[in-house]
Amino acid sequence: MSNNKASIDIGSNSILLLIVNAKFSEKIEYSFITELGKDINKTKLFSPSSMESTFNALSEYRKIIISNGIDPSEVIVTATEAARSVNNADEFFHRVYSELGFKVNILSSEGEAYYSARGVCLGLSESKKDLLAIDLGGGSTELIKITGQLKVPESISIPVGAVRSQDYLLQNGEDVLNNYFDELFTSQEISSSINKFKFKFKERSTTICLAGTFVFLANILSGYYQSFNKAIHGSNINYYDLVKFLDENKMLSPQKLEEKFPCLGKRSLNFIGGLMLAKKLLFYLAIDSFEISTYGLRHGTLDEGGIKDEFLFKK
Repeated sequence: MSNNKASIDIGSNSILLLIVNAKFSEKIEYSFITELGKDINKTKLFSPSSMESTFNALSEYRKIIISNGIDPSEVIVTATEAARSVNNADEFFHRVYSELGFKVNILSSEGEAYYSARGVCLGLSESKKDLLAIDLGGGSTELIKITGQLKVPESISIPVGAVRSQDYLLQNGEDVLNNYFDELFTSQEISSSINKFKFKFKERSTTICLAGTFVFLANILSGYYQSFNKAIHGSNINYYDLVKFLDENKMLSPQKLEEKFPCLGKRSLNFIGGLMLAKKLLFYLAIDSFEISTYGLRHGTLDEGGIKDEFLFKK
């Protein structure tokens, strides 16, 4: 029997697979861009094309998982903001379970923050206190305060991510998108929460950023244009380098962006929207530099060994 175990993270932009051995040294990691959260702001539904793309990706993962000696029923599968926002998630995930054998757990925003925090801590060389983690996904962005031995005293889920930002950008233009960000981050509910995570320059703790937008920006700024390189884990990015990169490339079409930076692949479809969101959020948090983590939710769920009922989304 195999000692391998696997987790799948079904996000608003990408579907991520992680397979590890008994000692939790990473063995296999895959990513498919399926844009499951595309246009959900308008429709409140997964589109037929994004569901089919996601189902096909999961079908490929099933083959990989079985070839590594793992039963599909034993895989920890999670879904996040996109699944929390639409009206046809249960129907789609029932098909996934009945045809592929994957039971999908829709996480609450608190669950998403907890397991992302657990994953981030696995990637740290030593225990750090007063850590701020920013998980910029496709449909939402989590701000997570981590203290001591994986305690998450505070977290906030902001209902906008790279996919939603890109949709808004295409529909309304850059100026309107920036105005939307300003209104969002200065609204009473969001601004009061953001202020809990805002630190003065000399007193601020380590800020760690994870998920596709930040990770692939680090990859490109480190000179890895052709393909993704895990060596970027732990690297540092200056806020002004992010701003400079965005200013130099924001007018490129997704096709031109991918031609210039082949490592992006289909991520080029939502990369600029994600960077625009990152720029605004970091500005409001007064963060001028941050560390990159290639660890995340799928690592955290495997480390936990399952999903706690308290972290399941309830409508």
